Amino acid sequence: MFGPSVSPYEHAEHAFWLLSSASSWLPERVHAILLEGMASWSAWVWTDGKEKVRNENNRNALLEALLAAGDEGKRFRWTKAIEEDALNRIEFAIATLKLPDSPMDILERFVEYGFPGKYITDRQKLHNRRQKRQGSGEERLTSRSSGRSSPGR
Repeated sequence: MFGPSVSPYEHAEHAFWLLSSASSWLPERVHAILLEGMASWSAWVWTDGKEKVRNENNRNALLEALLAAGDEGKRFRWTKAIEEDALNRIEFAIATLKLPDSPMDILERFVEYGFPGKYITDRQKLHNRRQKRQGSGEERLTSRSSGRSSPGR
C-alpha cells in the first residue's frame, strides 16, 4: 500500500488479462475469485492516458460516466465515446501484455461481467460509508456544543 509498486502494469491491464483467454490456465475457482475481486474494486478504472487515442475528446469518457453514476446518482449508459475509450485501453493492454484476444472479445466480456455496474456499486458503498462517518462525527460535535454532558465528564 505504501511501498513501491510490485507490478509494472496497472489495475486495468490486470482486469483485461483476467478477461482474456491468457488467464485460462488459472484454476477456475481462483480465476473466479480474482475476477470478482477486480470487478468489484473501484480501482481498476484508468485515468493516466498512457494509451494513444483516436479522439482526444473521448479520453476518460468511461471514468467520467462511472463517477457521475457512482457519486452523483446519475444513470450509466454506454455511449460511443465510452466504448471508444474502453476499446483504446483494451488495445493498449493487448499490445502491452501480448494478449491473444481481440479488443471486441475482451470488451464483450467486460460488459457481460458487469464491470461498470460493479464499479458503481462499490463507489456508492464508499460514498454511503463516508456519509455515515461524517454524520456520526457531526452528532458528537453537536452534542458537545449543545452543552450535553458526555461520558467521563
